[in-house]
Amino acid sequence: MTINLARFVFCLTALVLALLYWQGLSGPFILDDMNNLKPLARMDNGTTIDAIVMNNHSGMLGRPVSMLSFALNYLYFGFDPFYFKLTNLIIHLLIGSIIFSLTQLIFGRTIYRKFNVEMALVVSIFWLIAPLFSSTVLYTVQRMAQLSALFLLLGCYFYCKGRLALAEGNARLYWQWLAATLFIAWPLGLLSKENAIVLPFLLLVIEIFFMPLEKGRYEKKVITITFAFITVFPAFFALLALALFPERFLNYSGMDFTITERLLSQTRILWDYVNMLLLPVSTNFGVYHDDVVKSVSLTQPFTTLIAVAGWVLFLVFAISTYKYASIRLLSGGLCFFLVGHSVESSIFPLELYFEHRNYLPAVGVFWSLVVAWVLIVEHWNIRPRVSYVSFGLYFLIFSIALFQRVKAWESWETLIYTSFEHHPNSPRLLTEAALLDIRGGRLEEAESKLHRSLELKPSGSAGVMVQRAYNHCLVRSAGINSTFIDTDSWMSLSAGAYSSTALNELNTLAIKSGCGDFDYPLFAQSMYEWVARLYQRNDLRQDSLLVSQLRNNWTFQLRIAEALVYTGAYDEAITLINYWESIGQKNVAMLLTKASAAISLNNRNYVDQIMSQLNELDGSPSHQFHEAQIAELKSLYNKTFLKINETALD
Repeated sequence: MTINLARFVFCLTALVLALLYWQGLSGPFILDDMNNLKPLARMDNGTTIDAIVMNNHSGMLGRPVSMLSFALNYLYFGFDPFYFKLTNLIIHLLIGSIIFSLTQLIFGRTIYRKFNVEMALVVSIFWLIAPLFSSTVLYTVQRMAQLSALFLLLGCYFYCKGRLALAEGNARLYWQWLAATLFIAWPLGLLSKENAIVLPFLLLVIEIFFMPLEKGRYEKKVITITFAFITVFPAFFALLALALFPERFLNYSGMDFTITERLLSQTRILWDYVNMLLLPVSTNFGVYHDDVVKSVSLTQPFTTLIAVAGWVLFLVFAISTYKYASIRLLSGGLCFFLVGHSVESSIFPLELYFEHRNYLPAVGVFWSLVVAWVLIVEHWNIRPRVSYVSFGLYFLIFSIALFQRVKAWESWETLIYTSFEHHPNSPRLLTEAALLDIRGGRLEEAESKLHRSLELKPSGSAGVMVQRAYNHCLVRSAGINSTFIDTDSWMSLSAGAYSSTALNELNTLAIKSGCGDFDYPLFAQSMYEWVARLYQRNDLRQDSLLVSQLRNNWTFQLRIAEALVYTGAYDEAITLINYWESIGQKNVAMLLTKASAAISLNNRNYVDQIMSQLNELDGSPSHQFHEAQIAELKSLYNKTFLKINETALD
């Protein structure tokens, strides 16, 4: 196949892909989309774009490259979900083109160089049209995963260009391409999402499995120096950081599993990812996967032992057959997949299962797929026409599956109900479906789903309680009883179970529309008493796990404080924030809420102290981010205390 014909087929596939995705582009923002995007509206009130971009709290580095892309979307198109998702689709197509070029370059130096164009086309097409990625393209904030993958693959491409130059004796050009990899592509990837840290190790996989074994002496020396620098030193400092700050990186407080259970579970989940990539008729697709069964031991469930054995056998196979060029390429793809998952599917305390984690690693799976097919074609001497028909049918299956998945993303309702059909035991889907039932007037069905959610995940009771309160506020019914106000029944719950998003939505609803007969002030008071009793424990300082949970889940406590301010419980709001500050640190959002409560109490001296603390944080990204709110607070301060002075003078 000529390169021009391959490019034409790729463009045709891109057009088909755009048509398949089009119906999903009009879907709404979902889940934590607005938590990340809502601050963009502050640019309308004078907040600078750099303050927005540099003050995102996602990840350790704030992901400013991703936030910049969101900010540009907002500046040109406002909060229209269509254009945010359209941008995601364009990025998806751009990554597909990079995969085409990278695959062509990599396989152009292997024993399959005469098929490198066809292999590049097949890999890029099936990656583009994989139904598993519908939840990445159509879930707006997963652009972070997209941009990280884009720059990682671009870095791989730069490196391969440099390796080709080095093999041809042009060391100077090699170092230039390597510099572009390490100082352009890699930083941009890291500032998009932190999982880009794996780039040096992806390059190592490419070098070991896809580059020719025969190398000149100088070439070997340069490669050895390169990887000693870009893998050994980063690995050493990463291990040192884990050893010195385990609570920061390996804090499993609030998780329903241990580090051992997570590692065991991931062995099964990784095989499930491979299955969903290659056989997209799976009913396991969904927006939530919190119903996944965790592995308690090698035999519970028994499939854990099978999964572990499978990965061990693969590694033994990869090592023992390394000398065979074709098998080495087959193994290299799966090794790329494993390294791509080495951050989000390893020791770090993240949720067990997310579809978007495969966005980059899947490239390796499709590399292995195309190599396996070429091996079959060569062994059985299969005619080209049979290959074309086979891939055509495979493409049709992928297209139908993608169409069905995209259709589910047309609205929040279709997404939840479709996912619920496949995951009836997901606590999160049960609560989301319950909310939809409430809005539809199906109150008994909603209560049944919430009850089922509590049965499945008792540790999530706090979130369910907030969801129940939201439901009752929405229909303006009384509904409050001992299950809402008995704080003793909540005392054993970990802070990690709190649902700040649900409480934020409840606060917004109560302020905007009121709650009718639902006693929202009583509910806010019950939440305050619940958390206050945790702080009042005599052994709090000795319970490092609880202290860590309370410190890290500050957003939920902030939402409680906001609810207390709204309902007039100003003293309680100040007390709660002071509790948190006693174990945490000064926080602009907390200080703003505390100042608002103090102004309502006409306590000018206390407000002055808070304003002084805010001034100490002046110049910080958080202070810049809240500039509009700080300006509003100062205006309220002047109006309130000017009025007090005039009254006093009278």
